Amino acid sequence: MTLTITHSEPRYKRRSGKTEEMRQRILEESIKLFVEQGYEKTTTRQILQNVGILNGSLYNIYKSKEDIFSDIIMMSLSEVMAEAPKHISDDTDKADTLAYLLCIEVYISNRSQRIAELLCIANENWKIRTRVNDMVARWVSVANANGSAPLDVDNPYLRLDACMGAAFVIMEKMANEPGSVDERAAMTVVVETVYALLHKVQSKAAETVGALLGSFSRSEMTIAGIRIL
Repeated sequence: MTLTITHSEPRYKRRSGKTEEMRQRILEESIKLFVEQGYEKTTTRQILQNVGILNGSLYNIYKSKEDIFSDIIMMSLSEVMAEAPKHISDDTDKADTLAYLLCIEVYISNRSQRIAELLCIANENWKIRTRVNDMVARWVSVANANGSAPLDVDNPYLRLDACMGAAFVIMEKMANEPGSVDERAAMTVVVETVYALLHKVQSKAAETVGALLGSFSRSEMTIAGIRIL
């Protein structure tokens, strides 16, 4: 599989004020470093050098590298959610809404070992994982045009967490063994897991995966300032 990942101008909204401008600069430079050399190898000193600021300026906004990474993950998740109208219709039910979100993460992970690694690190960090799960739970409950009601299942939060956990097992394999996972098969397993846990007929899983793969392949994605081709 041929993949080109190039940096593009971040699409997330800039707000007014020096603090917000500095925060965005920190995020932009941190994203580049995390993708180029990995989370563990990136130091706050490198971030400071790339942004061109002193320790105090950084720590007035972020207390740690983990806090920066957490905001990058949340920003990326917001952008994946913003991609939804390109791939799913307004009347898509909650099971397919969640399936879309997890499949697009699998799709991106299959094209970048580094992104797969970063997503796995985020999943292993309890604070970040809790932020992600809370955001996903809110999004799934209101993403549909007429669907602000909670999921009609017992323990919906635990079910959402289980669905996301299944996807991250696949992404972990993609991170550790690039090229070892069949993309369509992986996405089918993810969709079947979502359908099983959210009580939807599983016979449509293959159809859902085919539609999503077709849609993803026709779109150029830019997530957290990284263009994925």
